[in-house]
Amino acid sequence: AVAKLQESASTAARARDTVGEAISLQMLSDVYVRLGKTKDAVQAIEAAVPLFKQAKDKAGEAGAWIRLATLQESTGAVAAALTSYRTAAVLQTDIGDKFGAGESTLSVAMLLEDTDPSGALEAAKSARELLDNPERPQWKATALIVLGNMHSSLGHHHEAVRCFVDAANNFHAVGLVSLESEAVGKLAKSYHSVGQYSLAISYYGQALDLAKKVGDKGREGAMLLSLGSVSEELGQHDSAQAHFRNAEKVFTASGDRESRATALQS
Repeated sequence: AVAKLQESASTAARARDTVGEAISLQMLSDVYVRLGKTKDAVQAIEAAVPLFKQAKDKAGEAGAWIRLATLQESTGAVAAALTSYRTAAVLQTDIGDKFGAGESTLSVAMLLEDTDPSGALEAAKSARELLDNPERPQWKATALIVLGNMHSSLGHHHEAVRCFVDAANNFHAVGLVSLESEAVGKLAKSYHSVGQYSLAISYYGQALDLAKKVGDKGREGAMLLSLGSVSEELGQHDSAQAHFRNAEKVFTASGDRESRATALQS
């Protein structure tokens, strides 16, 4: 496949078929990815980008930038990936691909979460607006999760709560129970962080029930640990130990040794 695509790209280049050459290189990059040859994949897609640009094929160029960003992200080249996603978003906006621009902008927000909360916040706000599509509410909900995370990091409790509630409702609307459980768990954590224990317990319990419903053992155990922590903070030691023991059983059953150790330490 590699040899055939290399020959296809060379043939297109000789025929001055710029788009054909770019597509062959893009396909070659995909093959390299499947072969685990990331460096070669990056080189192939980097060669495709200027060809799409030369042909004034903005959709093709945007797609190539996204492929490149994904590869850069996988190798830890975060700064380069950010540039690639941002470039793709501009091109997608130019051709009226609002949803695509939203996906690229959401990728920017997610990459910035750990290093630049303010930048991630602004990117998530933009992504939320771009991804506001009634037919695909789960994408807006994902942006809301990131936005809520950033509000939490910056101490914006009420804004975080609104984001997590909205996200949970959107996930619920399309039956994505596991993601709904994640959103409700984050909502519980927001209340827990400001000492609103009754609400925290209620939402941790809801998230726990949702996790059980879909067999998400990791989240089930995590919610039990959180309920144990709240009980401990309230001085309800017997209740706390019961939650910790139940969490330990869940993690034992799922084979999660690290989390099991955490539960045992608690």
